[in-house]
Amino acid sequence: MDPQVHKTDVYVVLDLDRTLLDTTKLVLLVAQILNALGVSKVELAKIYAHIRQQDGNQFDYNVYLREVLGDETVNAMIDQLTKQLEGGDIDASELFYDGVEETFDALDTAGIPYGIVTAGGEETQTLKLTLLRAVFKRNIPARIVASTGKAMLAHEGWYVPNQSEFIVPKDLSAGDSVVAQRIAVVDDKPENLVTDNKHIATYLIDNTRQVGKDTLTMVEFAKMVSEGKL
Repeated sequence: MDPQVHKTDVYVVLDLDRTLLDTTKLVLLVAQILNALGVSKVELAKIYAHIRQQDGNQFDYNVYLREVLGDETVNAMIDQLTKQLEGGDIDASELFYDGVEETFDALDTAGIPYGIVTAGGEETQTLKLTLLRAVFKRNIPARIVASTGKAMLAHEGWYVPNQSEFIVPKDLSAGDSVVAQRIAVVDDKPENLVTDNKHIATYLIDNTRQVGKDTLTMVEFAKMVSEGKL
């Protein structure tokens, strides 16, 4: 049977790092686990100094850890991380920002389809998505991309100009064919929100409120959705 076509007013594209996930907290947690597994603080300092130098580059954090620490150590780290999640030793608030679960709840209640588009290394981003799905017990569709221009991706890849609608890729629509009149892109980086398509709404997220007044926290975005203001 062919998947049904789901027509919707709006489809929401959510970023992952620093929008939903507190990436800094995850990095610190991974470092703590690696230290407990026997990696010295001196070696960790060297590793993270190199990682910081890759900021802005397409860099797979986990692949690099495998190169310098070996598969056995990295697999043990992932196993420990997963066990802490499954055992409830890691609370969602330790890794994900306030308002994330409320956003998922509000979107589900409103019947608004959504998915995650995240840029980065395949192995590292897959692990982060696995953690998110485990924490929130939701099989949220997601795509890992090379380019960070999320609004441009929707405009160039999904938009059908003569019909003024967007055909959302099936890997981002839980198997159904989603056709949306509008796209809402939610991201912490202004460069990901650049578009002149009037059918794409953009929301700049700053969960630490350090960028400026023209930003939202995920708590505020969740409230906007719940109030029908998307």
